[in-house]
Amino acid sequence: ELYLAHPENSQGWYESVVSNLGLKFQVVYLGLQGLLRRVKEVNVRAAQNFTVMEDGSGVVYYWWEPHPLHTQFPSRRFVVPEFSEECNNAYSSEPLDSGVDCDREARSLLKALPSELKQTQPDLYALWNSFKLDNAEQMAMMMLEGPVMGGSGNLTVEQAACEWLRTTNVNWSQWLSITVPSAVVADEVHLASSSKFDFSRLEIVLLSLLLFV
Repeated sequence: ELYLAHPENSQGWYESVVSNLGLKFQVVYLGLQGLLRRVKEVNVRAAQNFTVMEDGSGVVYYWWEPHPLHTQFPSRRFVVPEFSEECNNAYSSEPLDSGVDCDREARSLLKALPSELKQTQPDLYALWNSFKLDNAEQMAMMMLEGPVMGGSGNLTVEQAACEWLRTTNVNWSQWLSITVPSAVVADEVHLASSSKFDFSRLEIVLLSLLLFV
């Protein structure tokens, strides 16, 4: 069986892949929480010394990355042909009419900020442009969150972002350009020409950005 969360997430894409590649899978939609429960059940069985694939309990599921699910419950990637425009052009939401036999297109997260902030809030604009996280860094933060968010920790989203700032090896101070001290933290944050920063206050500057992860 191939487990997916909701039909609207793929609109017949993977039904077409299964059919056109001759894969012996039945596509089953479990909803978001149902899919997470099923993956957890399989991994619990594996931890109890079942040979997962041999006893018929192995599963194939569709999920995105980065996401703590892949670290919390280690899985192997099932490889299908890479996305191509030719494959995409053969797509139809009706699987029987679709010629799709490839993976979905990989998409990166985008950052967006009102352009006028370049003039009105230059420090925020500089921080927004410099701020970046790769998959591994996002995963490290996500794993600090509690089970509700998919992590194995016990922190809220806000607490996880704060903890990541305190403990990460990423030199996030390079993201900062403080030319005009904030009215809130002016007594503790120095100008960009100074190398002295108060950590507890600077994390507030970054926290709102990290909450988008």
